[in-house]
Amino acid sequence: MKLLDNFLEKIGHDKFDHHVLGALICALISFVVILQDGVIGWETVAYPTIGAVPVLLISVVKELMLDDKPDWMDVVWAMAGCLWVYAFVALGVWFNQLSV
Repeated sequence: MKLLDNFLEKIGHDKFDHHVLGALICALISFVVILQDGVIGWETVAYPTIGAVPVLLISVVKELMLDDKPDWMDVVWAMAGCLWVYAFVALGVWFNQLSV
């Protein structure tokens, strides 16, 4: 836990929360779209963009309307969370292609 505590102390809980929440929102929307279409191919790697757009919009609106002073690094950290979704969708497609 010391490693995690040091990491959180370095970047801050706020940035980590934005990162995790951005990844979660992006992942949930991406899962719905991927499962709805039932497409498992390399074009599926682009589907998290459908989840990343709401993350970007929500983050910008939150910073402009709900915070006293916008912190654009919060938006960056939220969008960086979406990178995990892209990476793991690509990994899933790659595993799927290996089994074919």
